[in-house]
Amino acid sequence: MYKILLIFGISLLFFSCEKTDDNGTVITYYKYKNSTNESIELKIKDKMLQSTQVFILEPNQEKMFESKSLGVGKKGFSSDFIGENEINIKFLTSNLCLSNFNKISNVSLYDNFSTEMYNTNENTLLYLIDAEEVAAATVCN
Repeated sequence: MYKILLIFGISLLFFSCEKTDDNGTVITYYKYKNSTNESIELKIKDKMLQSTQVFILEPNQEKMFESKSLGVGKKGFSSDFIGENEINIKFLTSNLCLSNFNKISNVSLYDNFSTEMYNTNENTLLYLIDAEEVAAATVCN
């Protein structure tokens, strides 16, 4: 009987140390940083609300968005922000664009991604907009 209580107590301690909230909310912070030497226009079209937000990111400036999903026992990433939006990037000096930039919707392509993030319910993903994105961009219409 003593062993059963000891195992139960250790298990309770182990599971109570995990960071979680009472309703199983998964929170993901999506952070975009301009690592180029020119100003960037970041345009986010919300398909559900049919609205558009436009942000100007100067060199080395960043913008962060929070996304929450509910689900008891759910871990990993909240896809509400990325899943419902179209993201366009315009490099203002060179007049180059990335329209509906799908690479941003794949969390494994973020600069700080690790598979260990699937084991938590709160993550911050960082995406550096840099020379790679400039090279992939085409002249804006």
